[in-house]
Amino acid sequence: LLCLMYIIHLVSSSILCSNTNCTVIPLNGKWYVTNNNGTLSLQGIIPGQIHLDLLRENIISEPYRGYNDEKLTWIALEDKWIYTRNITIDSNFDKYEKVILCFEGIDTIASVFLRDEEDKHFLFNASNQH
Repeated sequence: LLCLMYIIHLVSSSILCSNTNCTVIPLNGKWYVTNNNGTLSLQGIIPGQIHLDLLRENIISEPYRGYNDEKLTWIALEDKWIYTRNITIDSNFDKYEKVILCFEGIDTIASVFLRDEEDKHFLFNASNQH
């Protein structure tokens, strides 16, 4: 039995199936990051974390130098850090029998949504390292 699958894969670009009817979209790489109120907007990298993204964009200083860690507590106190990325799926997407969204790790707390041009669709919440 052949099953058409569409795999959206976060973090790793490895192929998850050997079936010729399988399409993989790796989601690691460049993302966009904003804080909850939109006052900060920058490029993020997945896999990664907000401190590394802020450091790479020269928004913060090295967290482990001197007393910088105390000066950077605002990062953890920020209500939300929102990572987004646009992906392009092929025109046959609706013909696949199965779509797999694969995460190799979600750190601590996250809400995962998929958004099309019209709606945002809630998928799940993570409340610990997964």
